[in-house]
Amino acid sequence: MALGSIVAFVVIWQFTVWRAQVAAEAAARHFQDSLRRVQTQADQLQQAAVKRQQAEARARVQRAVEAQRLQEAQAQARARDSQARDTREEAFRRSYVKPKECQDGSGDTVACANHYIRARRELEV
Repeated sequence: MALGSIVAFVVIWQFTVWRAQVAAEAAARHFQDSLRRVQTQADQLQQAAVKRQQAEARARVQRAVEAQRLQEAQAQARARDSQARDTREEAFRRSYVKPKECQDGSGDTVACANHYIRARRELEV
């Protein structure tokens, strides 16, 4: 009987050790699966962050390009306005003729100034 109880003890002991190994392997697999899921989620979050940063960078570049275009358009408009103003000034200088009394300085200064102003206004209209 002593031999039978020793054999039974060894069998029970081996079975217990085997169950502990199976449980440890299952826990290790579960841990590895959890670790893979966490790594996958971390990778997805990182990819989303990279995409968001790239989108923000593209938006900044687009805003800068639009601002540059606006500045260029404004500069061109100012240049056109300036050129048109210069052209009008030149046209007025070429076409304006002082009355005789204003040319020699013998005329009424206010009348000469009014004549000049009226001529200017006619050109601008």
